[in-house]
Amino acid sequence: AGGGGGDGLSAALEEAMPRWRAGLDEVDGLVQALAEHLMPAAEAARLAAHARLAEAGASERRRAVQAAQERLAHAATTAQLACRALPAVRCSEGVAAKDGEALERATLKGPCADWLTALLQCEALHRGLDAARAEELGEEGGVASRKELLSAARCSAAAAEAAASAEAAVGAKGSGADAFLEAMWAMDGALGDQSPRLDKKRERAALDRARAGYREQLAVETAPAAVLHLSVLLLEVELHSHLLAVPGRLVPCLLDHLREGLPPHAHAALAKYQAAVQAAVVGGDAGAEDELRDDIEAVRAIGLSKGKGENKG
Repeated sequence: AGGGGGDGLSAALEEAMPRWRAGLDEVDGLVQALAEHLMPAAEAARLAAHARLAEAGASERRRAVQAAQERLAHAATTAQLACRALPAVRCSEGVAAKDGEALERATLKGPCADWLTALLQCEALHRGLDAARAEELGEEGGVASRKELLSAARCSAAAAEAAASAEAAVGAKGSGADAFLEAMWAMDGALGDQSPRLDKKRERAALDRARAGYREQLAVETAPAAVLHLSVLLLEVELHSHLLAVPGRLVPCLLDHLREGLPPHAHAALAKYQAAVQAAVVGGDAGAEDELRDDIEAVRAIGLSKGKGENKG
């Protein structure tokens, strides 16, 4: 019974017990002596295992909180940049009022709502919400998920009121970016100023990150509608430093805005391709589908070359 510890001694005793049992039964106090010898090692092993599990759980939670804070910082920057770009796009010649309104609603329901979800997720994690559940709710987004996160965050009355205003700003018809930004900073202030304000350094980093992401996706994308969409978003970054998150149905609105910065041949090519995309989607036009296949590389080149591309005119 040398240095094998509690586990080694237990195994040795279990093996020897059948041979020694008759004699051991006659030894007074044996059970108590064995317990006194084995229990400290067993208790130490139990406590060490418990400590390892606790540390693993704490480390996992720290990682979840850090990841949530990084998502919040990214979402705050994206929302601010999107809101800042809206007036320039809406006031651009050729952009219809209804299209500008649709773009603003898409911004509120997209990056602005994403910020609200990210802030509530951070606060709920700080208040002890299970990390896996917080992650699940953050991925889901939506009003119901934010409602559960708000409940888990156990906000003060002032913060809860600000959260209601922010929720109304991203969801209510007729709301706008200015109302959202006012609600955003009121809510963030009530929760300890967790969202970074936009500055030149953050703006440059966000635009660089978006530019690299769009270029990487555009280089390998094969779906015609997606190639056009990515090209337009990339051109907004390259030509106007605008970071916009818009659905495909609003690509024509951005094309109207890009008219001012693109060479005429490039804008004409993108507009023609958009018409072909629409015709293929709506009517299954075989001619349009042929055009999409033939011109996809020209559209990709326009996106990747800041609008230069190849002038086939």
